[in-house]
Amino acid sequence: VGALQSPVGTDGKLIEDAAILKNLTRGKEANYVDYLGKLNGIKILESGESYNWYIDGFLKKKEDALAWYDRWGWPQSFPTSKAQISAYADFKSKFGDRIYIIPQIGGMQLYESTWVIMGQARWAYYCRNDPDYIHKLVNSRKEAQLQMLDEIAKYKPEVVFGGDDMGQKGRPLLSPEMYRKFFKEPYREIFQKVHDMGAKIFNHSCGNIVELLPDMIEAGLDGWQSLEPAALVDH
Repeated sequence: VGALQSPVGTDGKLIEDAAILKNLTRGKEANYVDYLGKLNGIKILESGESYNWYIDGFLKKKEDALAWYDRWGWPQSFPTSKAQISAYADFKSKFGDRIYIIPQIGGMQLYESTWVIMGQARWAYYCRNDPDYIHKLVNSRKEAQLQMLDEIAKYKPEVVFGGDDMGQKGRPLLSPEMYRKFFKEPYREIFQKVHDMGAKIFNHSCGNIVELLPDMIEAGLDGWQSLEPAALVDH
């Protein structure tokens, strides 16, 4: 029996994608600011598929980020995507006897979707000089994930797939101390919510996060996906 991830995200992402794709033709590319506040590039390939890449953070200053979210909505204000929940239920009913369909918490990573709105240098600056601001950003993503899990729980999964890219070649992108300060307790709440529905929680992370694993496991993580030899992960 194989397994397939079925992402469950917010309507904000779906609305954004539809608006961008409507105004681009094949072979063309453009830059845009996404609904979370990061600057991306996008190109429509000749096949009709879209290719996206990260350029930089758009919300470099705290006042700009707060004004952006107050105007356009904080992550937890976007409803969980009914279309993606419906797709998960449809996949499960059609293929569940042959493939294990794993619901995936989509698009609101606590670390990855926070630093990208401002860039690593500004993120490090605010971690040192305004940690309450970083906590506010992280907690907004946590609340969005908890709302997604409310919907996922209705389908009584045995496994839930999450993710947050916290690694690079040879080491994490942040220290264990920084993980404990900003992410351990929010993730403990997320992992506990998965356990409360009777499921296991697996997280994806690119890169080498071996130094963070003791704290992740203590917070409730059951498994890590993406053991990359190129990142010097020797497991």
